Amino acid sequence: MLCKIPKSLPLTFESIEAHLRSEGTFTPLRWGGFGQDQESWLVEAVGFGLESSLAGVFAPLEAPVPLSNAQPVTVLSLPTGIGCSIGGYGGDASLVASLFGEVSGYLIGNPNIVNAGAWQCLPPNFLYVEGFSLDAFLAGQLALRPRPRQAPHRIGLILAGDLTDLELAREMLVIEAAQMIWGLDFVGCASASGFSCQLELQGGLSSGSVSGLESLFAAGEELLGQGATALAVLARMPHSENENAYWAGAGPDPIGGLEAIISHLLSARFLLPCAHAPVWEAEGLLGKFDRRVASELSSFSFLPSVLGGLARAPSLIPFACRQHGDLSVLEVNNFVHPFDCWLGRGALLAASRSWIECYAVRNNFSGLGLTPESLGFGGRVQTFQNYFELAGWLVARGAGIASGALRYLL
Repeated sequence: MLCKIPKSLPLTFESIEAHLRSEGTFTPLRWGGFGQDQESWLVEAVGFGLESSLAGVFAPLEAPVPLSNAQPVTVLSLPTGIGCSIGGYGGDASLVASLFGEVSGYLIGNPNIVNAGAWQCLPPNFLYVEGFSLDAFLAGQLALRPRPRQAPHRIGLILAGDLTDLELAREMLVIEAAQMIWGLDFVGCASASGFSCQLELQGGLSSGSVSGLESLFAAGEELLGQGATALAVLARMPHSENENAYWAGAGPDPIGGLEAIISHLLSARFLLPCAHAPVWEAEGLLGKFDRRVASELSSFSFLPSVLGGLARAPSLIPFACRQHGDLSVLEVNNFVHPFDCWLGRGALLAASRSWIECYAVRNNFSGLGLTPESLGFGGRVQTFQNYFELAGWLVARGAGIASGALRYLL
């Protein structure tokens, strides 16, 4: 649903969520800005009448007492389906994750940063957190409990929609290989044959709609009954007329927004680590393709990187039930986001937390034009030209070099 947020409203997570609820009859599960006119911010929002105990709730928290010896906790945020020049393709921000993993105690990020079809390179301190759960974490609703290496998640696989015998056989090969090579703890599959999805492109953003949610949720319940502690979902993705532009590096991932909707729905319903792997093959490929999609074009399955991420994903803990060693928004030091897509849940939540240092990266752009300055909170966000410059800044800060002194080195 396309919505206009009056510019007279305070530009906060709470006010936008309240306005979206008043405009529709659903709980918004995913929304993001894609532009503006003279009087309004233009926002695309998705919801399905699904209520979650977390949706729309913001926990006002006091700034924590800094821990001088603590290693910094960094949130690396890269929204999917909006055409980010870095992180908008097939795991093409993996090297960024590796870089920031070296300057962070924990690096928290959404799956599309490192999901690269059959390929994956996860830093050992990377916490793989689906977008809805990441927003709930920043809102002070959830804490993250890192999983010890000796206790990986038990993963259940939802087969959403009708897959051909060949497609199913290929994906089962992936499961067998993951069990043989990684020792994957796999509980089994559950069918959601009544589920289907459709692609949409709204305001330049990848989006879509789904039907048959009862079937999807019933499959999830079946797997939880078998002992699953994390859920992967396979769904066939429709083809899009914008695919060739994406393969050439000139457009948003046409299925990224629809994938996010599916994983958001499962996360909101079950409050467990969830991630989506599409069943989607390139059609009519001709010409030269952007290297950022190479991982996808070289993979017959997108499931390996999802399984690898979910096995190590942190457990999701209600904020009030957190224990020593759990991570909450109170422990976050840094929030790193692309340059011009700050009208979104996670970005506004991070900017509202006074103790979090917020950073924008200029050479990662989406073309949406929604910079911190244009939204009126430029003073809360420091802008760096690229990720390498920002990583160097964080290293120097960790070495105790004052910000003012650092400016002479830039």
